[in-house]
Amino acid sequence: RVFVWANWRQKMSSHLTRRRFISVLGASSAMCALPGGAATKIESVIWSGQALGADADIKILHPDPAHAQSVLKACVAEVRRLEQIFSLFDPASAINRLNTDGTLEEAPADMVHLLGFANEIAAASNGAFDVTVQPLWALYANHFATNPKPVNGPSTEQIAAARALVGWQNLEVTLDRVSLTQKGMGITVNGIAQGYITDRVSDLLRENGIDDVLVNMGEYRGLGLGREGRPWRIGIKDPFNPAALTARQDVRNQAVSTSGGYGTTFDAKGHFHHLFDPRTGRPVNRWASVTVVAPTATLADALSTAVMAMPNDETKRLLQDSNVDAALLIAPDGNKTRL
Repeated sequence: RVFVWANWRQKMSSHLTRRRFISVLGASSAMCALPGGAATKIESVIWSGQALGADADIKILHPDPAHAQSVLKACVAEVRRLEQIFSLFDPASAINRLNTDGTLEEAPADMVHLLGFANEIAAASNGAFDVTVQPLWALYANHFATNPKPVNGPSTEQIAAARALVGWQNLEVTLDRVSLTQKGMGITVNGIAQGYITDRVSDLLRENGIDDVLVNMGEYRGLGLGREGRPWRIGIKDPFNPAALTARQDVRNQAVSTSGGYGTTFDAKGHFHHLFDPRTGRPVNRWASVTVVAPTATLADALSTAVMAMPNDETKRLLQDSNVDAALLIAPDGNKTRL
């Protein structure tokens, strides 16, 4: 079933018409950009900031700094526009309005396309990826916030109650309307939106003649070539020591995303974290981290999240069907599997 990226890209092209020195080991990123040698083009502009609360970077190699600066301004404006749609920290965002009201009429095109694609990944992963896990996030966050030194997580009954509100099949997406069919549901796009923003910024840069660029909006995408005409090189964090690297990945017109429970933990030991299996309502600890290399950051982001909750046989099927370029799975004992 080779359909995930192709179907979504076709839908986007049919309907969607709108549009720091590189941070090493950024707080919310599972990867970092590694320095290379002297540039073959003028290293004209390097921007840094944040996108959806994560450290964000854009590094351009281009002979016209003024043009690069102008395009970067448009990119930052695009990031801020997308944050108004996808940010859970903005009370007025489209996603918060959906979670509050249960229905969003005249939904932004970006939300429609992203949630439609998210449901495709949910179906392809047998529910391992599911944007309706927000009730689980709220349950665990509230539990650990109100229990200063908790030994255990929420009770079985509490998990079951939150789990009853989770189910991607109850997220309805049409061309201009998004609705949650069960009262009390909520969505979060933290497992896919950073990749989507990375792609939108990458597309905007390319449309404006920026061909050699490394974009990091929480996930990485490298277009063209980096210094000395070499592929962009991304360092992948060691999940057991995030200040160190465990691997390196060269990319050219590819994206890289890493997911791991170490990114946001609720307890000191890290047993309870932000990556849940939607089907059980519990944090997943099958893998310490999952890295996916794919044509786009949206796809890589969603798949790295999904695979965290999937056994080997299902993982291989999903990655093959999705035409990913490579994957690195690190087990809790440190063993590495490359696919």
